[in-house]
Amino acid sequence: MVLERAEINAFALPGNKIGIFEGMFRVVESDDQLAAVIGHEIGHLAAEHSQERMNAQLLTGLGLQALSLLLNVGDVEYAAEIAAALGIGIEYGLVLPYSRRQELEADRLGVENMASAGFDPRAAVELWRRMDVAAGTRTPELLATHPAPSSRIEAIEAMLPENI
Repeated sequence: MVLERAEINAFALPGNKIGIFEGMFRVVESDDQLAAVIGHEIGHLAAEHSQERMNAQLLTGLGLQALSLLLNVGDVEYAAEIAAALGIGIEYGLVLPYSRRQELEADRLGVENMASAGFDPRAAVELWRRMDVAAGTRTPELLATHPAPSSRIEAIEAMLPENI
């Protein structure tokens, strides 16, 4: 589905639904680049990333609640602060890197999807160059859910089939 919004983004939802915001069409300049976007989102669906994310959030939340309870029951001084610090550590040390790995996995599956459908997988590299320019200022990669465009470009170039 195409959504009427200037945002430059696309997404996959459980139930095999893919959405693309109209703003993406200001960045995409070919059918091959659009195939890179759609192939990437199909990659998320095929790898069941939304389910993995929900499971990880549930486990993280339950783990932090249990730890907080134990700290409070044990009458540990600064229990709330310790639990908060561990929550931040889990977010930046586990959750965000995991999310970036899922993005790169979806990129790989997207390149495979677009190549098998007859599109030029090299267009994914150009798409991310265009996305980098269109995005402007970004959050540092360490703090982001998605890899920086330069990291994605490097990874995609490494995964391109040699015979194209």
